Amino acid sequence: MKRIAIFILIMVGWVFLMGLSYVFEKTGVLSTGFWTEIREWWEVGKVVQQPPPPKSAREERWQQDIEHLARDLPLLHVNAYNNLSKDVFEGKIEALKADVPDLEDHEIVAGIMSIVASLQDTHTSCWRPLLNMERFPLQLHWFDNELYVVGADATAARAIGLRLVFIGTTETKEAAERISVYLPHGNLWDKLEHESALLVVSDLLHASGILEDRNRGRFTFMGKDGGTFTLDLTASLWTEWVSDRPIPMYRQSPDEYFWMKHLEGTRILWIKINACTQTEDFEELTSDAMALIDHDLVNTIVVDWRGNSGGNSLVFQPMHAGLQKRVKDKNLRIYGVIDQGTYSSALINALQFKRELPVTFLGEPTGDNPGNLGEVSSFTLPNSKLAVQYSTRLMDLNDNGKDTLMPDILISPSLADLLSGRDPVYEAIISGKP
Repeated sequence: MKRIAIFILIMVGWVFLMGLSYVFEKTGVLSTGFWTEIREWWEVGKVVQQPPPPKSAREERWQQDIEHLARDLPLLHVNAYNNLSKDVFEGKIEALKADVPDLEDHEIVAGIMSIVASLQDTHTSCWRPLLNMERFPLQLHWFDNELYVVGADATAARAIGLRLVFIGTTETKEAAERISVYLPHGNLWDKLEHESALLVVSDLLHASGILEDRNRGRFTFMGKDGGTFTLDLTASLWTEWVSDRPIPMYRQSPDEYFWMKHLEGTRILWIKINACTQTEDFEELTSDAMALIDHDLVNTIVVDWRGNSGGNSLVFQPMHAGLQKRVKDKNLRIYGVIDQGTYSSALINALQFKRELPVTFLGEPTGDNPGNLGEVSSFTLPNSKLAVQYSTRLMDLNDNGKDTLMPDILISPSLADLLSGRDPVYEAIISGKP
């Protein structure tokens, strides 16, 4: 018992002396640094003993999504490495995974969009995030290799009709090249169409380093006199466009899948197809159109596929068959209208039209390439729920080696046409010039 008591007294004394030493060190009476050395020894020991910090849940989720993308896209796509080597694709995957800790969510989304687009198949993309991305209040269009403003809200109305020369400190053409990586393009016209649309998307402008601020940006315009001015604009999900110009007929019902109009005072039937869908309703429209032809009320048929991104190419077959049956007996004059927004099933229908009917095409080259893939399907990344669209079938309809369907008569709207609401294709057909 004596030994135990002595041991306890020694320990109590040691604790008392250490405590007194600590108090003296903290108050500056002693400067031995004894406790400082003890603390440093302990902290070093803790660092050595502790395991590395675990990945954050956010980072782990993104890593999983990127790994799913790396596995599923090449596995499901009909020919993923047709335009891009496997090594390059995998290098892009590893680079994005390494960057995840330093990126914001929208920057990772942009990285995924870029990787999918790098396959350069117009039917393979991750475009749906664009629906939830804010935009600056500008509508842009390329004319003669320069980018012009053709629409704006009240805060940017003074820029309508003028050249856009800088976004932030980046010259417009350089910005266009940077932004073009987020969607695939089948040809030059497709690339221009996408650039003009993406150059107002705030998340992508920030992710590509064009703008420092995700929600605000400085845009510089050149006036007709060569002088420049800047506007500081704010991005939003909704824009109230300023316009007092008339809307061309072919753009007046954008929410309808298709419609037709017997032009007053003429024998022209204008059929506008905004989307290749709704089979039964299109059969009904076809029946009405054939009745007008059978009763000799029309002798000129215009099928307008401008801005049609596709759908189901079989929807158009009743119209195609009906016109084939009547074209000679009724001495029909048939026109097709196409532009940079004519894609997928709309392009397929236009090609069939051209091969099997005496049709004259007007407008602009199609954005879609007849040699591209098709039969689209999609998969969803498990955490972010991003949908990745991909091709499942080779549908090469390119029998002339060209990367677009060229119109027989090239009619591109000018800047003045767009600003005044004129449709030069409509005017050409009405005048009978084609």
